[in-house]
Amino acid sequence: LMSEFCKVPFLAEFSRPVSLLHPELVTLYSKIIHHPMDLGHICRAIRRREYKNTRAIQLDVWRVFSNCVKFHMHPNARDNAIPSFISIAMHLRDFFNSLWQEYMMASDAPPRAPGKGISHVHSAFQKRAEARKERLLQVSQTLLTPKCLQK
Repeated sequence: LMSEFCKVPFLAEFSRPVSLLHPELVTLYSKIIHHPMDLGHICRAIRRREYKNTRAIQLDVWRVFSNCVKFHMHPNARDNAIPSFISIAMHLRDFFNSLWQEYMMASDAPPRAPGKGISHVHSAFQKRAEARKERLLQVSQTLLTPKCLQK
């Protein structure tokens, strides 16, 4: 999942700590963001098997993007904020969520008992298949505008 996710453009700003990428923002950033997280840290923790479960990985990835949105929307960061980062973070979060659905959920429903109607399990898998088609359609139609790509 993470190797597929890390192929996406725009991840450079999220792959290392803000303190390394933008040392001039460290003081302000640490006042606004109390639990900094970056994708490089997550990938190292996965390789070292430091996560107790997959939910913890998911929460840390979400934290990366929520920290970005929180910082760039904070009134004290107005002079250093880059509004397009909010849009990029939201797109990346949505893309991560769609990959999570694809890779982390079982692909096939268990076999149905003969002569029985659709069970709640099979109904859930059917809904998931429909949601997958919708997500893939949305992701394939997502375009970042030139304005979004500017600083």
